[in-house]
Amino acid sequence: MSAGTPVLTAIEWLARIAGVLATRAPLLLLIAFFVSPVGPHMRFSGQYYGTQDNPRFVSCTYLGSRGLQEVRTPTCPIFLWLDTRRNDQ
Repeated sequence: MSAGTPVLTAIEWLARIAGVLATRAPLLLLIAFFVSPVGPHMRFSGQYYGTQDNPRFVSCTYLGSRGLQEVRTPTCPIFLWLDTRRNDQ
């Protein structure tokens, strides 16, 4: 071991790695949003019958990172956590 090179412990290495990841967290989250098939979607439109005060939805179209997704469900919340790998909800 030479006198000019410090030896880093495992805790110091983990702290350095955590610091690097923390500075890049917004970029990593943005990449994960577009790469992940599971994520939040917002209702774009919906087909329903009945009155506007008491609608019975037939299908809804949601907008998310993977584009427009049509979902057949009796209730259409404004925001939905949707898995685009299977669209049988």
